[in-house]
Amino acid sequence: MLKLYTKGDCPQCVQMKITLALNNIKYETQDIFKNQEVLSFLRDNGHRSMPQAFIDGKHLGGVVEITKYLKTL
Repeated sequence: MLKLYTKGDCPQCVQMKITLALNNIKYETQDIFKNQEVLSFLRDNGHRSMPQAFIDGKHLGGVVEITKYLKTL
């Protein structure tokens, strides 16, 4: 399953949620500012921009990589 890390005031995050929904992609979302552990994990691993997506625990990437992934489906 795709896990999408977002932040509340992020227009790219909102757009990505819409894009995933329009493509019937099931996903879980988590706001990084509501979970300090997640925020620390992403920062420690060099992920500064949002959204960031993981599939089955493996990092997929940000907007560009998620868009490319959707084109392969």
